[in-house]
Amino acid sequence: PQGHLMCCNPKAGDLKWSIDLQKEYKSEIPFWYAGQCPRVDEGTVIIAPAGDEVLLTGIDCATGEKLWETPNTLGYKMSHSSVMPMTLGGKKTYVYAGVGGVCGISGEKEDKGALLWSAAKWQPNVIAPSPLQLSSNSIFLVAGYGAGAALLKVDRASAGWNASISEQYKPNEGLSSEQQTPILYKDMIISIMPKDGGSLRDKLVAFSPADLHNPLWSSGADERFGLGPYMVINDHLFVFKEDGELYVYAIQNKRMSLLKKQRIMDGADAWGPMAYADGRLIVRDAHTVSCLKIN
Repeated sequence: PQGHLMCCNPKAGDLKWSIDLQKEYKSEIPFWYAGQCPRVDEGTVIIAPAGDEVLLTGIDCATGEKLWETPNTLGYKMSHSSVMPMTLGGKKTYVYAGVGGVCGISGEKEDKGALLWSAAKWQPNVIAPSPLQLSSNSIFLVAGYGAGAALLKVDRASAGWNASISEQYKPNEGLSSEQQTPILYKDMIISIMPKDGGSLRDKLVAFSPADLHNPLWSSGADERFGLGPYMVINDHLFVFKEDGELYVYAIQNKRMSLLKKQRIMDGADAWGPMAYADGRLIVRDAHTVSCLKIN
């Protein structure tokens, strides 16, 4: 199956409800299959079918009932990017980077699901990372295959909303990412550079939000991670190299220092996001899932 949204009992694993996005919304599944992560917000699952008629929809977690839908008047197609909740101009907004542009959908009770703004200048053919909010009116956008990065400014005025790309550059000209969503942490943007990122290709990097072109720090020449995932846990950065090796860095003073690295598996395409809960870290590649106890 492709593009199936499912809700299961977390203890027994029993299926509670499911929706086939291809059948229900005429969604066009992107190359390498669906990669979007459902967003749960106050008991509602937010998903972007980006089908013939519906762009975004909110679904009751408990019942699978559709609560609201946003018409796909923009004609976006589904990307691998996920819907990100943000507060922009004082308004709760669901931001989605689809194939065709970037848009903001109201998350407020009085007009939930209403299209607020859109920007068509940013249109990579393949988008895996999700939008990253940098401030109350700026959003950082990245994509692979030569797209690089862009800075989106969203302003709210009495006459309505205005969204425009204020800066755009190639991956060898500044901070970018192909697969994973960068992390904003302690006034640093942490990312892994894409393969076309020049001398920084595949390296772990940290940039200041105020300067997207000159890194604060980058990993060593032998520390290159491909498309692997990363996450922050208690002031430590865990990075899973795409071949199955786990790296742990201490984060301090706008830089990172390597504390440990360990082979977890002989990985193949270890690109999926990691998950952490209650001292346990879950990592996976294309064939194997491993659960690690983190002390």
